[in-house]
Amino acid sequence: MDNFHADRDINVHGNVNISHRDQNIYKPLAYSANEELFAERRHKQGLLQKEEQRKNKVAFRFIKTALAVLVVLAVWYFIQGSVTLSMFLIGFVGVFVPFVIAMQTMQQQTEFEVRQLAILKEISILLRERGVE
Repeated sequence: MDNFHADRDINVHGNVNISHRDQNIYKPLAYSANEELFAERRHKQGLLQKEEQRKNKVAFRFIKTALAVLVVLAVWYFIQGSVTLSMFLIGFVGVFVPFVIAMQTMQQQTEFEVRQLAILKEISILLRERGVE
């Protein structure tokens, strides 16, 4: 069905149902074998690690940008000769706020993570009920 090509017009007078047999048929976790559950758990843990790496990457970019801005401002104020405590505090707050936001971003769970953790919990419960774990 993937290589279906029509060279001319196709005229259909009525209903047409085309079903494509997908190789990945959904199977509830309760009907899965123990080996399938272990494989699914490894897969979900890998997805969670990738999501955490993605979140950390975004947060660290945010922190790096804030620190770069702080360095540029420090050099600018040093060149201008107006290095005072108030300027230092303004620069510190300018870096501290993005740092706090980045840390919250790293710690807050996304919807994707919540869903994956729920599936991992269900897998763990099923394996414990079966006496495998």
